[in-house]
Amino acid sequence: MAAGHRRRVMKKVFENGIDTLLEHEFLELCLFAVYKRCDTNPLAHKLIERFGNLEAVCNASVDELLDVEGIGPAAAEYIKLIPYISKGYSIHSSSRHKNKFTTKESMAERCVALLKGYNHEVAYVLCFDNSLHLLKEVKVGEGGTGSVEINPRKIVEAVAHTPTTRIMICHNHPSGVRLPSYADMEITKSIERLLNSIGIELIDHVVVSDDEYVSCVPMG
Repeated sequence: MAAGHRRRVMKKVFENGIDTLLEHEFLELCLFAVYKRCDTNPLAHKLIERFGNLEAVCNASVDELLDVEGIGPAAAEYIKLIPYISKGYSIHSSSRHKNKFTTKESMAERCVALLKGYNHEVAYVLCFDNSLHLLKEVKVGEGGTGSVEINPRKIVEAVAHTPTTRIMICHNHPSGVRLPSYADMEITKSIERLLNSIGIELIDHVVVSDDEYVSCVPMG
């Protein structure tokens, strides 16, 4: 019976897409990888009922997950990997865009993929050469759920000894607030002055929230 149910769930995904699954269905699909034979539907329901939603399940600690009846160490660790697997796919499935960029929008979309899955604020710098080939991506700050300190020294270190001539900075707002803060605007101005002094152009500094982004660089 479990095997038949699994086939139906997978057929639903293959024919209609992953977005047609409810939260518990998506979670039970993920648990197929750990539980090869048993029905993962009850486990998925238990997890959603305990933590409230899929995001909260993935953000729970391993110890909290182990408190749920039926969840063992392998399942708990795999659940913690779900956001990272999603992020990894988003990044690497766009590899055809990774090397060469032509627009600021495509760079910002790269930032969205890079920051996907984080539940705390992090900041990255993307380094480009004159032809807008992406040279590397470096984490330059990591904070809590409401703030991150972008380290200018790490930005300088990221561009040192490379053919970098332009950079884009990005950080996320996991709270869902898409507008840049006053601090975001001020650090952007400070970093832009620093970069100008060493001959590097700041293309943009974008704030990412969910799948959307907003620029911190004033127009004009």
